[in-house]
This record gives sequence, structure tokens and C-alpha cells, in this order.
Amino acid sequence: MSLDSCQNLQIFLGRVSDVETQVYVQTDRPDHSTTYSWTGSIEGPYIDGAHTLPAKVPFRDLGPGATVLAESVIPDGCIWTPDCPAMYEITLELVSGAGEQVRRVQVRTGVQTFGVSKSSFYMNSNRIVPRLVHECWIDHCSLYDVRDERLWIYSELPGKSLLDETSRLGVPLIVRATTEQLDELALWPSVCAVVLAGAENDRLDTGQNRLPLLANWEPDSDSRLPTNSTSWADGWIVPIEHCGAEHLPGPVIFSDNLDSAQQQPLQQLRGLCDAMQTRSAKGRRGAGFLALPSSAISPP
Repeated sequence: MSLDSCQNLQIFLGRVSDVETQVYVQTDRPDHSTTYSWTGSIEGPYIDGAHTLPAKVPFRDLGPGATVLAESVIPDGCIWTPDCPAMYEITLELVSGAGEQVRRVQVRTGVQTFGVSKSSFYMNSNRIVPRLVHECWIDHCSLYDVRDERLWIYSELPGKSLLDETSRLGVPLIVRATTEQLDELALWPSVCAVVLAGAENDRLDTGQNRLPLLANWEPDSDSRLPTNSTSWADGWIVPIEHCGAEHLPGPVIFSDNLDSAQQQPLQQLRGLCDAMQTRSAKGRRGAGFLALPSSAISPP
């Protein structure tokens, strides 16, 4: 998938059930003096290393409106999970009323829902406690090993290769990004949440964004802890030393730094996350845990 071809393109889910899955594709109209419509299909599922029986389902254009919007309903859709990273291929053409092809898009994506409720994270309606390791520690190991350890990756600058491989192999990510990157990142099923960089506006326009938005807490001049007044934040990343603080908004991912700049075994990194979980049980229970290198500051 080329991110360049997906500029100004939103793919989002409607109803997701065991019976069917609604998939929508939307883009701004190139101009308002001409009619446009989507034509194309979604085909899958495809699962790395497994034999599947892909089916092709057409998109149906939903007619005139402020945007060009189309819908496809997948019967018995296959949900993307770390254990079963099912991918779908979407092929679309944006056509003018005169029959001229204005745009062609080919996208690989997946059907996955990740959200928050009260103080917990949920993937596909199932409660989950992410254990994350910084991307600097996975350079010399296989993503298969990361998946086998049931670890997630925290990435500050995810490239296309990492986004593609983690989506194909079933390794979830939480990434640092800007609001301008949300639509593109939402196409990759491995991306479960975004830590917004430099977001200070409580009225962020995230459109049909499916991704929970996280904020990183850094001490201000009064050393106050985050509050629910930051309306765009669905959750926070907070240093583990503050796990006993009162009035922490939720859900909270606690972070800790490993006092070593050397490459670490994945088992040791998971152990650090487990130790944070034990420590937080005495105060505010964490919704997730993040292991950082000693040279890193808490994610910006």
C-alpha cells in the first residue's frame, strides 16, 4: 500500500458483527460542479502463511453529498487479531459523471476495532492489557518473536515497512504522530492508538478517525497530574512513579525506563512490564505498560 495514494482518503467501519461488517470509503469532492462516484470492491481475507478462500464484494456509491462516500457489506467478515491477522485488498476508482477516471486507489487494510471504556482498552470488544516495548529494541529480533511474547511495539516514526509487516504478522502498534497522519495510519490494522505530538487544541477535528488518541503527561511548573479537562485525550501515558497518585484520568499506560542502552532480550522487557503491573496494583491499576530505553524521555 502506498500512503501517497491514500491522501485525503478515509476508510472506516460501520456495524461489525459475526454476521456482517460494514466498510465505508470517503474522500472530498475534487470540485462541486461535477458529480463523482466510487466504483470498486473489497477482496479477502488473506492471512500470512494460511490458506483462505477470498471473496470479492463490490462497493456501492451512496449518492450525492458533501463528500464522495461508498459502502461495502462483507458477509461473515474476518476480524483482524494478533492471532489471526486477516487482511483485505480494496481497489477503488473515483469516476466523474462523464465517465472519466479521476483517481485509482489500491489499499491493503483490515477489520479491527480498538477502543477505550472507563479505565481499560478493548480490542474487538475484548478487554486487553498492552505490554509495549520501544521500537529501538526490535531492530535485532524477529517480529515473530515479538508476537510470540505477546508484546506490542511503541514507534515514534513508523515507516511503511514496519506498518506493513506488523499488520501482516499480527503485531499491534501504538505510534506517535500528528493529526494530519491519522487518516493514513487508520488504514493499517496493526495501529491501535496514536500518541498525538504537540496537540493542544481541545477541539481537534479527527473526522471519522477510528484510532483512540493518547496524550503524554509531562510535569508542568506546578507538577500537576493530567485531568479529564483535555477533552481530545482518550487515555494517557504516565511515568510509573506516579501510579499512586489520585485522580488519574483513564485509561493510563504506565511507562518505565530500563537502565541500559544495550540490546535487551524480549523476555526481560516483558518482565519490566510485568513488574510495572505488580507495582501499579497497589495504586491505580494500569491499562497498559510501556518499557523505554534509559536514553529516552517519556514519549513526546
